[in-house]
Amino acid sequence: MKTKTIAIVTASILAGSSLLGYVGTTWAGKQQQPSAQTKQEVKIPNVLAQKPQQEKTYSNDAFRNIGEVKLSEQYVIKGEARVFEGNYNYVVKQGSKVITKGFNTASKGGPEWGTFSQTITVPVNKLNSMQPLTVELFEVDMESGKEVRKVVVDLNGKGSVKQNDSFRGVKVVSANVQVAIKGEAQVHEGTYNYAVKQGNKVIAQGFGTASMGAPEWGQVKHTISIPKNKVFGKEALTLELFEVDMESGKAVNKLVMPIAKEARAHKEVQKPKKDKVVKNDAFRNMSEVKLSEQYVIKGEGRLFEGNYNYVVKQGSKVIAKGFGTASKGGPEWGTFSQTITVPVSKTAKKQPLTVELFEVDMESGKQVNKVVVDLNGKGKVKQNDAFRGVKVASAKLQASVKGEARVFEGTYNYAVKQGKTTIAQGYGTASIGAPEWGKLNQTISMDKSKVFGKQPLTLELFEMDMESGKATNKLVLPIR
Repeated sequence: MKTKTIAIVTASILAGSSLLGYVGTTWAGKQQQPSAQTKQEVKIPNVLAQKPQQEKTYSNDAFRNIGEVKLSEQYVIKGEARVFEGNYNYVVKQGSKVITKGFNTASKGGPEWGTFSQTITVPVNKLNSMQPLTVELFEVDMESGKEVRKVVVDLNGKGSVKQNDSFRGVKVVSANVQVAIKGEAQVHEGTYNYAVKQGNKVIAQGFGTASMGAPEWGQVKHTISIPKNKVFGKEALTLELFEVDMESGKAVNKLVMPIAKEARAHKEVQKPKKDKVVKNDAFRNMSEVKLSEQYVIKGEGRLFEGNYNYVVKQGSKVIAKGFGTASKGGPEWGTFSQTITVPVSKTAKKQPLTVELFEVDMESGKQVNKVVVDLNGKGKVKQNDAFRGVKVASAKLQASVKGEARVFEGTYNYAVKQGKTTIAQGYGTASIGAPEWGKLNQTISMDKSKVFGKQPLTLELFEMDMESGKATNKLVLPIR
């Protein structure tokens, strides 16, 4: 009996173990089997953003930011029209391509014949040089909206224009090439000269005036018209901008630019240098410190209507020029005080700086009664019938900087140093106080006599801590 019982229990235990093993294996299998999911692959197109092309600019000492020269063709068409309420439409085409279109009004409406004059300007970069340019004049039918009573005009003036019930006597009365430029100029009294050339041949020339004269940069916006019959062949056109030297009458600071559908690089083009920007928690976007020399010249002049001219030179190089007026005109002696500012970046260290004072003869345009002043104060200035007692009354260095400051009540301090020696110090105020960022525009004047040797200058901008009285957030900038 005991033997049977033990056998049954043993069999039960073995069976249970087998069952547990099966269940465990099955559960583990379910755990390890990944769930079936539908995978979708999303393809993202690789689109590269294209940066807009920047317009090329041309620069030298007298002109800057001069954009590419824009070339257009301008036509004037005249004739008579007998159209409903005087209204007509036009389309300029090159082959089947529409270049431009518009509408206008004759002097009278139908059934009377009215006169019209239509000016059409077409940018050359829209044209294909191989196909003729035409303009279609027509009315639009009020019911159908279709073009009716059309006449076609060849803008090159070839062939006669057929007339119809709506248009007669239509012809091209003028055809010009237009050259347009924009930019800035730093020229005497704002006056600059230009010449349009085809090879060595001058096609057009003249002068223009910037919005301001030197030493300021004035805006230039000029359009030059040239009759098309003056332009021959395929030789490229160029535009020259320049000043005329007061003494020699020669062209100086000449800037030569190509006139084409696509302006190409030119050897006189200079890329503008970007200012290096430094910052800390209190100052940011600080430009490079600009250093200038400022002189005040005083004396007496006996001049026609009190007017005199001056030219600042270093050797034969003209650094700056301008004009001024004495307190009285000749034959009386009037006093004058002339302030002259010269950027150090325009001067050479080894040559003396001089200023020439003179009158301009009304008849010949030549310089007369000239006196020369050494701006370093060396030697006496000779006097003549027009100038006497001329001297350099003051000579200073000016350091100027622009940027932004985030300082308590907008107040910051500055110190100009040469090595460890403080040349000038003071404080300034930004346009807004902290926590906002305010605009900073600081010019500091220093006596030239305080600057010695070749050791470089630095400008320190900082805040003063209210508790300790120490300089904090100091920013050190080199002065070039």
